[in-house]
Amino acid sequence: MTNGALNGILNNYSILEDSVPKFSEVKDTSEEKDFASILKNAITDSLQDTQQLIDFAEKGELEMAIGKADNTYDLMIAQNKASMAVAYTVAVRDRLLESYRTIMNMQV
Repeated sequence: MTNGALNGILNNYSILEDSVPKFSEVKDTSEEKDFASILKNAITDSLQDTQQLIDFAEKGELEMAIGKADNTYDLMIAQNKASMAVAYTVAVRDRLLESYRTIMNMQV
């Protein structure tokens, strides 16, 4: 099958249209990457997402304080998302540190 035929089949499914990348957009995964770079990218992306959620919650708090926003429901949701993201980030950090300590204590 050609790329055009595969794209045509994928586009027929409107539910999958946004979630499935086009055949030509799929990256070649045969390129080898080391574990450190994969881990660094994952941690960096996670920290950036967490920071964005915190910033959004703080912006909502400021808008509520100065009277620009009146929907407390959206503010509560933003604060809970930020809180859960921080808790998740801390849990991942703790697990990474625990794994590192375990590896460092192994006898070779």
